[in-house]
Amino acid sequence: MLNPFNPKYPIRPEFFANRQNELERFRRDLRRTADSKLPENIAVLGDWGVGKSSLAYKFMDIAAKSNVKALSSGFGVPRTVKDVGEFCYLLLYKLNQDLITSKGISSRLKDELLSWRTDQLKLGPFTMQRNEKETPKIPITQLHSGLIDMWASLHREGVEAVVLVVDDLHHLLQAVKGGILDVRSIFQDLPRYNCNYQLVITGYKGLFSEIREMAEPMGRFFNTYEIKEFNKNEAKELINTPIHAAGLDIKVTEDASDFVYEKTKGNPYFVSFFMQMLVEERKKGVIDIQFIKDRVSKIMSELEREKFEKDIGIASEFERRVLKKMMSKQEIVRLKDLCGKKDKTKVAKALNRLVEKNLVIKVNRGEYKLYHPLFKEYLSSGRFK
Repeated sequence: MLNPFNPKYPIRPEFFANRQNELERFRRDLRRTADSKLPENIAVLGDWGVGKSSLAYKFMDIAAKSNVKALSSGFGVPRTVKDVGEFCYLLLYKLNQDLITSKGISSRLKDELLSWRTDQLKLGPFTMQRNEKETPKIPITQLHSGLIDMWASLHREGVEAVVLVVDDLHHLLQAVKGGILDVRSIFQDLPRYNCNYQLVITGYKGLFSEIREMAEPMGRFFNTYEIKEFNKNEAKELINTPIHAAGLDIKVTEDASDFVYEKTKGNPYFVSFFMQMLVEERKKGVIDIQFIKDRVSKIMSELEREKFEKDIGIASEFERRVLKKMMSKQEIVRLKDLCGKKDKTKVAKALNRLVEKNLVIKVNRGEYKLYHPLFKEYLSSGRFK
């Protein structure tokens, strides 16, 4: 039996549900990119777990099935990225690898891309690993020239556009404050060389707005798609679409869907977590509200072990104290309610770190909340020390 739910990964394109407005906007932007030879770059922004990565990778699937001759590549910026040079190397490496393995490319193009990899990244034709312990670094100018060189080969093949997904770009911002502006400058300059890379980035909601000098140039460069958690009807679609697409003989009753929505608040990660375990337990038949209630304790225990304990594990001792204070307050907590005058700066820095770690959401200036009610439930359970 194929279980279509797995919260650890973006959902497979064939099981994707909702976001119809964003999908139509992307089809429009892809068409504009191909027609004008000027890329319509896209920023998918939102809070943790709302499905930014799933949407971005769905864009790649749409591009592959469109009338546009487009290739695509997906690259997730690791949390451990140290600087722009490391980022540039990883981006070029993954782009070259994805293009080589694309369906329908000619042997000639594959050979050209393999030769480019040998020359530029110092990787042998079939070598996918390096001996160095750390990721190599290349100057940002090499990213610029590398993208131009690869486009020359793609253009001869008749490729109209390359959809390049850079997932979790905020990790670069956390490592190098000006790093995103450096990347923007490269991609803004590429059309002068007739390169048509359509850049799709994902990041947290405040990616641009938190740095004043970044907001205006990044806002002009990207079409921003801000996505949120699903409402009740959308959550039902998120539950039922993958079940039907996977051909499972399972029916989820209306009240069961409502129960999952109330627990998860329509957050795709938590919906997928609940449904993965429920489908494993049912396999065939009806999932009704009693079936869920009989298993909710088991689901919550698994969620605690798989998610919340790891969340707490990345928080410092002082950050944990801040989280404890937040759990005793109302949903939205003001900075001044968490500290006195003496420790205001220390608490503010801790909150910023907790935002970076996806444990706290910044609502407005000086206002914060825990990233999800289920996390608050765990913090309040007495099992959090």
